[in-house]
Amino acid sequence: MVFDLLTPVVGKLFETCIDQWHNKQSFKNIRLAVRDRLRREARLNSELLNKIKGKAGIIDELSTKALQDVFEMPIPVGKMLDRSLDQDVKAILEKNKNYKRWTENIQNETQLIERLWQRTRMLEIRVKKQVGSPNVNYVCVLNRALAVALEAEEEKTK
Repeated sequence: MVFDLLTPVVGKLFETCIDQWHNKQSFKNIRLAVRDRLRREARLNSELLNKIKGKAGIIDELSTKALQDVFEMPIPVGKMLDRSLDQDVKAILEKNKNYKRWTENIQNETQLIERLWQRTRMLEIRVKKQVGSPNVNYVCVLNRALAVALEAEEEKTK
């Protein structure tokens, strides 16, 4: 009689566990896909910005779709990009002393991508409105740092 009462409960618990595992695996796959897409976009933008050597005129050509999509997702950014920055990434951020005061508080991927998104948008707006002489080098450093941060993650998952 006790066995008959427990069987449906255990069966339901087992189904719930399987669903949660499946959802966790699905989330991991989504997270990896988002991170990979961001890495590719950051590498492309970093390369493009290096090629133009500080000229702001080509800013309209930067790829920002993946970056924008991250901020439009219903999943919090901190769930997708949740790792602390390693020493290689911090070294990129700290290499240029002109940006040190802007980068010294960036401790994790979420903060890095938020700063990159803000600075990229501001750069695009300044170029479009022809305001001042925008500095593309800072955005280049942020893109390079994000690419390296996400490449380190890719290496760990192989």
